[in-house]
Amino acid sequence: MRPVAVLLVGACGATDAALGALEVGVRDANAFQTLRDGDILPLRLNTNGGTDMVTVALRTRGADPRAPAVDVEVTVEGVVLGGEITTGAPRDMEPDGDGFVLWDVNLAFRSRTCCHNCREAEVIARLEDASGRAFEGSARVMLARGMCPEPSVCCQSADECPDPAIAQVCQ
Repeated sequence: MRPVAVLLVGACGATDAALGALEVGVRDANAFQTLRDGDILPLRLNTNGGTDMVTVALRTRGADPRAPAVDVEVTVEGVVLGGEITTGAPRDMEPDGDGFVLWDVNLAFRSRTCCHNCREAEVIARLEDASGRAFEGSARVMLARGMCPEPSVCCQSADECPDPAIAQVCQ
């Protein structure tokens, strides 16, 4: 993956101000829906590896849509718990009327469910297009496998999480 730098853009006009922005969202009936702070991002079980994962979509305006380099991570209280699953060749972004969207970006968690279920998380996305322009965006979401709180999803010990401070220990 190529290193991605943040692009700082002056606010000369509406079009210029939008450059560099990357929206983090989800696919909703084949339409892009922006994730707003506090929205629930459903966790699902990855059947290939048994790990939790989430799927997001990324939208930007003014990008070259050909095979962008993407870096997405999920943090809980500053601890990186998940990141993009890279499979196959890079994919092109698709036009959606408001910009270009990269659909179905799968993020796998490298922690037990009791470390991130029913927790506020930040999804941080960076994208570099084929021309070298950088875009960045994030959303603060609630990760949820079902209804929250979910007392049955708990760790036997705080040591089960990468940072014991984020563990939801059984009572």
